Amino acid sequence: IFFSTINPKLTIKTFLKLKKFFLYKKEPKIKYFEYNSKLRNWNINFNFQNKFEEFLSKELPKIIPKSVIEAYKHYIKEINIHHKLNAKNIYLTTSGLNDVSKILISEQLKKKTKVINFQHGGNYGFIKNYTSEEHEIKNSDIFLTFGWGKKNILPTLNNINCKIKKLVPLDFPKIIKKERKDLSNKLLFVLPHFEFYSFANINESYPIYYEKLILIDQIAEIFNSLDSKIFKEIEVRFHPSDKISVKKYLISKIKNNIKIIDAYNENFPVSFNKYSLCISLYPGTSFLQTLYMDIPTLVFFDTKIWKIRNQSKGILNILKKNKIYFNDEKEMAKFINNSMDINKWWNYPRTKNAVNHFNTLFANNKNIENKYMNFIKTTI
Repeated sequence: IFFSTINPKLTIKTFLKLKKFFLYKKEPKIKYFEYNSKLRNWNINFNFQNKFEEFLSKELPKIIPKSVIEAYKHYIKEINIHHKLNAKNIYLTTSGLNDVSKILISEQLKKKTKVINFQHGGNYGFIKNYTSEEHEIKNSDIFLTFGWGKKNILPTLNNINCKIKKLVPLDFPKIIKKERKDLSNKLLFVLPHFEFYSFANINESYPIYYEKLILIDQIAEIFNSLDSKIFKEIEVRFHPSDKISVKKYLISKIKNNIKIIDAYNENFPVSFNKYSLCISLYPGTSFLQTLYMDIPTLVFFDTKIWKIRNQSKGILNILKKNKIYFNDEKEMAKFINNSMDINKWWNYPRTKNAVNHFNTLFANNKNIENKYMNFIKTTI
């Protein structure tokens, strides 16, 4: 059973070849329930040591989601009537599930169903601490990566029972070489998410609080260090969730006009293919996508803000030596200003070796169909 659409074309093809069947399960809908203070009139029973712990024991019952207090009995009844399943494996990407789906999956776990989770973006296996990675692996029997194995796992997860399986980014598009001939000189800058998370803790390995302001200044410095003649070739993609106020704040710091493209109207990541060079200003999904698609790629991020796992530092240094990764704003701008033949640089043997080495771990694009086939065959 699939709770997430994971490359439907390849999945259908693979299961048909194996003469097996799968079900794509649409998520049950969340329903509205009134808040019932009577149901929450209890304290968590533990021996609190101070006033704060006493406060938590009284207040936490009041803020538990309604799906597991007021609505729980209703959802269990609905699941037993309308969503009776007897699945051997459930495939999903955890982050997108609603509460009813989580209850449904919890009920399936009583029947010894295995949860198979797919990596669904960047940062996994790469940055120092990543809460999504930790949460998803802890709640899975099998976790499928884009290519990295147990050597890159978070130290806190070394003793878990979840099996880490090397696979590929199943939903990344492959690009036919002939489609990239006679390209324009357009450059695409992909910006990180600037939303300020007031609840993030200081142990996160990506920018929080004031670090976002530092990040905005660094990005403005890159644009302001570029030759003005380059700006007519530049297009900028903000994260779809960023607010207009944040965009205006960054734009106010840039001397020249930049063309902003609508992230909702563009077919990402396929549209990356129309650019001669893609520049990611953070170590996220777009960076992996363009390297996987063999599109000339640059990436900038400051490792004082985006903290990197020790196991990742060696491969990052290889990218740096080959002018793919930069941690200095002016150095990156200088490289872009030199207007060298991008394809010539990208096809240098040493550049290719660096990209292939990185892709093997973090965006593997080799033998996709065979790897998926072998995994499904051994799993079912």
